[in-house]
Amino acid sequence: MLITSTISAQIINYADSVVDFSSEYDTPEWSAQQALGVPDVYPMYGDIYEAWSPEDYEYREFIELYFENAISIDSIYIYETYTSGSVDTVYVKDPGTGNWDVVYQGAPADLGIARIFRIGFPMTTYNVSEVRIAVDGIFANNYTEIDAVALVNSQMNTGIEDNIFVESVSVFPNPSQGTLNIDLGDITEDVSLKVFSVLGEMVFQKEQINTPLYQVDLDVVAGTYIVELSTKTDKAEFKLVVE
Repeated sequence: MLITSTISAQIINYADSVVDFSSEYDTPEWSAQQALGVPDVYPMYGDIYEAWSPEDYEYREFIELYFENAISIDSIYIYETYTSGSVDTVYVKDPGTGNWDVVYQGAPADLGIARIFRIGFPMTTYNVSEVRIAVDGIFANNYTEIDAVALVNSQMNTGIEDNIFVESVSVFPNPSQGTLNIDLGDITEDVSLKVFSVLGEMVFQKEQINTPLYQVDLDVVAGTYIVELSTKTDKAEFKLVVE
């Protein structure tokens, strides 16, 4: 079963190593290393040691991360789990010039919820392997914590055809009036479902779906949402438009 053209599968790469950072609260707790790999804390919110936190909140701070699988990207996902909204600038490094190109710049905020900060921008013309994230805890007068960072290419198909999980799952209708149908096809493992707003707020969650066809009526306002389906070994994300 193939995913319909209205649903976009995405390639997601999480950070592999730390290049540099301004400070870290402690080590190994709250160290820069805690920002590597898949999320450990999200979707929990709070002062939790498995995320990177700067040493203080009286200055602007930064972290630079390296991704072994360099790809062209059109999005970066930042998993903020404490004082979310403090990210004010995000850069990617151009390997040809060595310059940092700004892909996001905005005023800091204090949202008070865990979120996936999904930053979208035009597809880079080069493969990205380094990202720099600047945070401003001064605004909220509190520590900021980042659990994970991912590079995303929403248009790349390489490897998708070979991913049995992605090929087997179908999400429809799309656009939707709020009713969401999930056809798990031949998947026999328990599947977890999470739906996020574009601000990273989780608006729906269901664990251990084990029926071939699952339906839910989402109580959400019109807009764009991210549907995340996962098992213990696989994960797929789809863009859903609710009218």
